[in-house]
Amino acid sequence: METRQKLLYGLAAVIALYFVGEYGYQILIVEPFDRQEKRKSKLEEDLAKAKRAFNRAKKTSRRIAAWEKRSLPSDPNQARIIYQDWLVELVESSGLTSPSFDSGSPASRGGTYYALSFSVRARGTLEQLTKFLYEFYRAGHLHQIQSLGINPLRSAGLLDLNIKIEALSLKAAAPDDELSTELSPAFADRPFSEFTAMIRRNVFGVGTGDVAAEETVLTGTPTSGGLSEAWFKLGEQGEVLRLKVGETLQVGHFTGTVAEILDSEVILEAGGERWLLTIGEKLNEASALPPEY
Repeated sequence: METRQKLLYGLAAVIALYFVGEYGYQILIVEPFDRQEKRKSKLEEDLAKAKRAFNRAKKTSRRIAAWEKRSLPSDPNQARIIYQDWLVELVESSGLTSPSFDSGSPASRGGTYYALSFSVRARGTLEQLTKFLYEFYRAGHLHQIQSLGINPLRSAGLLDLNIKIEALSLKAAAPDDELSTELSPAFADRPFSEFTAMIRRNVFGVGTGDVAAEETVLTGTPTSGGLSEAWFKLGEQGEVLRLKVGETLQVGHFTGTVAEILDSEVILEAGGERWLLTIGEKLNEASALPPEY
């Protein structure tokens, strides 16, 4: 009996020792290791966040430095005068006429920059408007067109323009007495010729500056000898061109080919595009057709 009890006590002691050892292993080894691993993971996560924040700060710093180079001068009143002078020169060089200019008081934003508002009223052709927009966006100033109102004046063959502009003057910018000469990266290497498709499309129906096209009218599509013809009356003189399919129409700046002659309409091809002209319409009123037409 004593031997059996000793065995039971010994077994109990072994079991107790096992649990004590297991508990000690968990407390002294496993849990400290887990805490160390969690701490390591947290430090690695914090380090990754810090690196991302540092990279963002570097990018922001470079962006701010670039903005400061393109900003209007830091003195908002000086900036307003200089920028409006630049607008006047831009309107003149673009060929726009009857201009008027206005500007609002500088508005401080967030303690870091001033917003300056400007408005331009002028008249001109579609080509002159396109030149203005090209040179405006090619300039690297911190500015943008907030709204562009276009009212076609069919009797004058011009566009009446109302342009609202906002420009920025960063307080950290240099106190220069002239504007930056930086060019916009998006436009610096792009020639004006890339944007002349807008002029050819003439989405407003007027303002091409091509008087001959604005005075050329499709007067009829009669059939002669079994072949349809497109009759175009040219200007005040009343000269009439009688063209068949495949023949060329050259008027002013426009050169195109008669592609189809319908009952009351003619389809012209010019510059890889197709245009629909209805009897009674002037050449500059032709509508662009979709490519699949």
